[in-house]
Amino acid sequence: MSAKGEKIVGKSPVFIGQTGGANPRLRKITDELGPQPIRFEWKENGMMLPLGDHLSHWANLLREIVREFPMHFGSWRSIPPERKARVLRKIGNQFDLKPHMQFELWPEIRKGIDQHLEDWDEHIRFWSDPKNIDRCAQNA
Repeated sequence: MSAKGEKIVGKSPVFIGQTGGANPRLRKITDELGPQPIRFEWKENGMMLPLGDHLSHWANLLREIVREFPMHFGSWRSIPPERKARVLRKIGNQFDLKPHMQFELWPEIRKGIDQHLEDWDEHIRFWSDPKNIDRCAQNA
């Protein structure tokens, strides 16, 4: 275990306290085979959809990332750019984004990733709701 509170599992750090062991199935795959390929397509409404064999792992990883941010950030837009850059590196540890970064549509793909991470706003609304705070306190 390092001084930062992370435990090294295979090639990837797992931060203590993360839910679900930091996506254990994907971690096993990437430890054995490296970052996994992911493809993207756009719906008619402009929403980006990830495609590929690891679609569920993609969704789980983004949800994990959203839950890791401190709740004092009221919105994804208020998170500092350097923190967002770390998020992209974390995604890149699990999924091979390099081919997309070299593609002329990378700005659109990056914007789509940000759209998916804006679930943070819903996460904040949920945990700021007094009913949910009370329910959590009752179940503690």
